[in-house]
Amino acid sequence: MMSNCFSVEIKKSAEKVDDEKEIIELVKKEREKEIELIRVKKPIVKPILFPYKKVVKVYEKPIEDTTIKYQLSNPLYVKLGWTMLPVSKIMRKVIEYQTNPAKPHLDWFKKYRLERRLYYNDKRVFMNFSGSRSAEIYYPNGSLAIKFSGPPERDYDMYTVFSPGGKDFMGVKRRPQIIAVFDTMGNGAVFDEEGGTRISFNQIGGVWKDNPTGIPLTWRWDIYEKTPILENVYVEKSSVHLEKYFYPPTMKVFRSNKVDTPLVVSRIKEKKSSEDVRFDVEYEKEEEARRVREAESEQIYSSDACYLKPIFVRMNDHISLKILNRRTVTLRFLANTKNVRIELGTILNLTKEVGFYFVDMRVKFSLLKCKFDDPIHIRPDSSVYNIFKELEKIKKMAKRRELMMEKYRPFLQNWKMMGTRCRPR
Repeated sequence: MMSNCFSVEIKKSAEKVDDEKEIIELVKKEREKEIELIRVKKPIVKPILFPYKKVVKVYEKPIEDTTIKYQLSNPLYVKLGWTMLPVSKIMRKVIEYQTNPAKPHLDWFKKYRLERRLYYNDKRVFMNFSGSRSAEIYYPNGSLAIKFSGPPERDYDMYTVFSPGGKDFMGVKRRPQIIAVFDTMGNGAVFDEEGGTRISFNQIGGVWKDNPTGIPLTWRWDIYEKTPILENVYVEKSSVHLEKYFYPPTMKVFRSNKVDTPLVVSRIKEKKSSEDVRFDVEYEKEEEARRVREAESEQIYSSDACYLKPIFVRMNDHISLKILNRRTVTLRFLANTKNVRIELGTILNLTKEVGFYFVDMRVKFSLLKCKFDDPIHIRPDSSVYNIFKELEKIKKMAKRRELMMEKYRPFLQNWKMMGTRCRPR
């Protein structure tokens, strides 16, 4: 039986062979690119020789990995949120006028400055004058109580009040901190131990947040107010929401029972139409015109009269503040038979303007806050910038203290039974 074997050779066409060669070449090129990219991304090792002949390897990232491309004029980065455009707001222009002391015959600085230095009965320094516009008043324990100074290149003087320091009710030692700031322009603010504002006033009026009734008390000095000036101002957006990316939280935050405002509501407020904004501006103009008419009808009384009961604010055992009207604002210091009365009352010269700033009328009490209480008006070149930074530190320390007290509050009953001194409130 014979079998025939046939061998068939299948030849590829020339076109297919050429295509396969091209594909192989492309694959080789891509592979070479990947290898080259891996070589570039490989960390660079640089040996550094020290005097004691020890070799330390320092790994540096290549420039390609640390370079960020950004273009300010590119609208793409506006959509991504990298470039933040200013927001247009209708704000009121507040004018500051020149002031004169209401009671120059009671100027304590002129009365005692020739003494140069005064002492308590135990020979501790009570008052020290260190210049033509500088003086200090001290507590009986030797710490600074009131600092009187004239900021450089400014036409007004400032009073900075400090706490005596020492141990608080929890037995924790606390250093002296700022509890009040005043100037001779008619601005002033009093703070508590945690940096919160108790009372704040300016040339227009004031607000007393630490009112015993629990409701903030607001007042105006009842001066003749001109027609309000409303201007379109461009302000920067708040960048508070970006802090979480740079400063991750290290402590647990205790949330309050207050309901947070939904993001949708805030976005709807931002997307107000031009008609709504125009309506708000017209409403504000009508309200201000009504107030001006009321002020004109009451011109039969004194322009600086304040038809309120006297306001007394006790800062500590030695310092207190009394407010009757613009001309009668008294800061009093009393310790060990030593008494100092500082008159902060002013008289406005409505014919001479010395400055201006803008306030947002939609923010509550914005028109009655002084510059020490409103961080928007404080700039790095301002004379009160250092005071503002110090108040920010006080608020941060108070927040940490509150978190610590929340942590140990469940053990309050045990501490009461033990009778120890360090107990949370």
